[in-house]
Amino acid sequence: WTDKPLSLYYSQPKTKQEKIYLAVYGFVLKKVDKIIFSTQWQNEIYDKYFHTGHKSEVIANAFPQVKAELKNKKISNRDILFAGRLIRLKNISRVIEAIRESCDVKLLLVGVGPEKEKLEKEIKDFSLESRVIIKDGVSSEKLDQYIADSFLVIVPSISEVSPNIALECIRLGKPILLTKESGFFDKYNNDLIFIDPFSISDIREKICGLLDETEYSKYLERIARIDISRSWQDLAKEHIELFKKL
Repeated sequence: WTDKPLSLYYSQPKTKQEKIYLAVYGFVLKKVDKIIFSTQWQNEIYDKYFHTGHKSEVIANAFPQVKAELKNKKISNRDILFAGRLIRLKNISRVIEAIRESCDVKLLLVGVGPEKEKLEKEIKDFSLESRVIIKDGVSSEKLDQYIADSFLVIVPSISEVSPNIALECIRLGKPILLTKESGFFDKYNNDLIFIDPFSISDIREKICGLLDETEYSKYLERIARIDISRSWQDLAKEHIELFKKL
């Protein structure tokens, strides 16, 4: 476990165990012919610390297919959705802290993981049982329904390379608050709203800001302008073309 984002992790002092892991990573990376990354952000990080630039390629993930009836669904609640593993890297505690004393919102946490008991204790200690609910993980189809039925989706992780849930939100026309420590920051900085994962006040301000109907509508318009044409066929074609060159 580390509280450092991926952009800083490799430059920090390492334990003996981490040094062994990184030595193995470096050995493997030297032996392969090509390394495929899903974002330029991760590509640049690896090139900086492992000098992989001469053998790397970036092939972005595709937008998932979703049911037409779930797209741009009108909702009247103020329910925020988090979906993912309940682990420290996901930074859920800061979101709970952010909504504790302000913002008339509810938070639904969908997922399982070792942090569940700790999160349940925080919810109880802050008397948030009526506002924060934890549910076990669900199928991708059910998750799409949860996203469509939510006011907002939040991805507050200390690091995320290319979170598929962000692509699902864009596809569904659903507002999302996404960690700026992400491979999507450079690509979608003018389209999505990003949060500082280490700042409870920033998380709170971004959530509360979207409670304003005008700001919420403006955000919906920004998301609607994002090009969502990239398909799994495009992704497969790019991989095949790359493999042919090897």
